[in-house]
Amino acid sequence: MPFYRFWALTEHKQTITGVMIGNSANDIHETLRQFSQHPLKVRRIFHLSLTRFNDIDRFELCHALAEMLKAGVTLIDALNALATDQRDLRRRILCSTFAQKIHFGCGMHAFQQNEFFDGTSFQTLLRAEQTGNLTIIFSTLADHYQARHNYRTELHRIIRYPIFLVIMLCVLIGILSVLVLPNIEALTPPTSRGFAYTSFRWFSSHLEYVASFLVGFLAILLLSKPLLYRIPIISRAYMGQFWHDLSFCLQHDISLIEALGLAEKGLPSFFQKYITRTREKLLDGVSLSESFDGLPARSQTRSSLITLAQKTGDVPGIIHHLSKIENNYINNLIKKLLSWTQPLLILIMGLVVLWILQATIVPLYDSLAEFKD
Repeated sequence: MPFYRFWALTEHKQTITGVMIGNSANDIHETLRQFSQHPLKVRRIFHLSLTRFNDIDRFELCHALAEMLKAGVTLIDALNALATDQRDLRRRILCSTFAQKIHFGCGMHAFQQNEFFDGTSFQTLLRAEQTGNLTIIFSTLADHYQARHNYRTELHRIIRYPIFLVIMLCVLIGILSVLVLPNIEALTPPTSRGFAYTSFRWFSSHLEYVASFLVGFLAILLLSKPLLYRIPIISRAYMGQFWHDLSFCLQHDISLIEALGLAEKGLPSFFQKYITRTREKLLDGVSLSESFDGLPARSQTRSSLITLAQKTGDVPGIIHHLSKIENNYINNLIKKLLSWTQPLLILIMGLVVLWILQATIVPLYDSLAEFKD
């Protein structure tokens, strides 16, 4: 999104200048006029996508604002201080824009940068403006973004680690097959080539087929995302994120229908269609348990808790407990898988390296022994 520097006249005929984010110069003109500012000049600085901000950036901003508000600093002064102290130009301009819009009287609508704060966070900020609990909301948002970052990091870690290790082994075997093995074959006598050399030679001769199979399998798995999302642990992990966001919305007095619409925005389209069906069923008057029954990663615990929420009417409280149960289950499952997969992959890598050494070093030793004799 482009950044613009503006010069404008206030109601008291004072010239002010600043930086704002907008789709075009006309948007900046309209924004200034809404706040009774007469634009004199608007000049585009550069284009920078706010989508490059991640959950850690959002966590740091919310955490810093929460701590400064607790200390008694006003929101505008806190944003101006952060804009001055930030080394990253993106953050500096973002904080400055938020501060200027609040100064013009925009209120919490100043944070309506959908590429930075998502719809869930923006709605909670609007509720906070009505109740006056800005300090609590920013602290809650900081915890929310930190938990979501940790959750996604662990999930990506369990997916990327085996893929990286398999690719590294294929590259290692390919280099040895092309550069090392032909020289060993020319130097060593046929009698010194044992099972390790023969099997490695067979594997290297069929390496292109093995590599094609692995690349094709990974391509199908990554490009055909419905297959990837149907894997139980991945499906349950995404639904765990959904329950976390849904609970966060309900805890801040957002209606269930609106909360479902906000919570589904952070999910892939594969899961969004199920949540859309759930919303449609609720709007048609279908019971809570039957509406949520069609969501992926179904479990008996979830069914029991949703049925209890339907009976008691305490939907926010029950969804909050369900979110905790799902998050704890996924976190423990990821830790168990990592505790098993990492040693197992290291063992497999060690065996492959040992096999390569036997196929390359042992024939050389045999040839040196025959040369010595």
